[in-house]
Amino acid sequence: MCAGSLVRSVEITVRWLNHNVVVCHSEEDSREYIVFGKGIGFQKKENDTVPTEQIQNVYELVDLKDRRRYEELVNSADDEVVEVTEEVISEMTNSFGAYDKRIHLALLDHIQFSVKRYREKITVKNVFTDEIQFLYPKEFQFAKEVLAKINERLNINLDNSEIGFICMHIHAALQGESASLSTMIAQILTETLAIIEREMQINLNDYEVAKQRLVTHLKFAIKRSVDGVEINNLIGDLVHDKYRKSYQIACMIGDHIENTYGINIGEGERCYLTIHLQNIVMYRK
Repeated sequence: MCAGSLVRSVEITVRWLNHNVVVCHSEEDSREYIVFGKGIGFQKKENDTVPTEQIQNVYELVDLKDRRRYEELVNSADDEVVEVTEEVISEMTNSFGAYDKRIHLALLDHIQFSVKRYREKITVKNVFTDEIQFLYPKEFQFAKEVLAKINERLNINLDNSEIGFICMHIHAALQGESASLSTMIAQILTETLAIIEREMQINLNDYEVAKQRLVTHLKFAIKRSVDGVEINNLIGDLVHDKYRKSYQIACMIGDHIENTYGINIGEGERCYLTIHLQNIVMYRK
């Protein structure tokens, strides 16, 4: 729900969270909303009216546990951290469109914790930054701009490793996934590409188009497998007999994913992966 959909005003009937965030309900329905606007809660009390022109973000966290966690975070976080987080989400909406509203909780939690680590001089490196940049280039570029904004606004100097972490939160929100699932998929893809390079004795960067197609297929194959969706095996006999080496590598990848992550990569997925691997073999010729 966007601010513009609250056509008149809202009343604070639940509680004030901080100067920039209040919990309220619309005149038009009885549901509770979290409302953000710079200074929107300043000197406000229960049943005060908040004009819509002061509202920058409006969203509903339906899950009670998420809402309580968000309220705890807002109450404990620095006002500047809350403010910059909501500005980032507004910019994300303008750049990418619809998103999972749980990012209001997840991104605030992440930024607040990152700032805390920075002030305590604790550094956490992201070993998958390069792979994340390749997998999600648009979100990565946006996350790069977000990091610069956070550092400038909060007068800190978070490490560039943060770009990858922020990127995964952005990607997860746009895909309706949890950040942990998005991160796991990125990790699986990184390990899978390493297996392919090792077994085929190539550098996939030399096969950019084939690599991009392969990665796209793998992402959807992993998501289908996580969701328990199987695809029909219509080409099994062909790949078993004609593309034996590529099929062996596909099975090696499937076994690795299953043994390491408990995700079953079925025969149909392995056969279609074989075709993508064989395309690289044909390209080399």
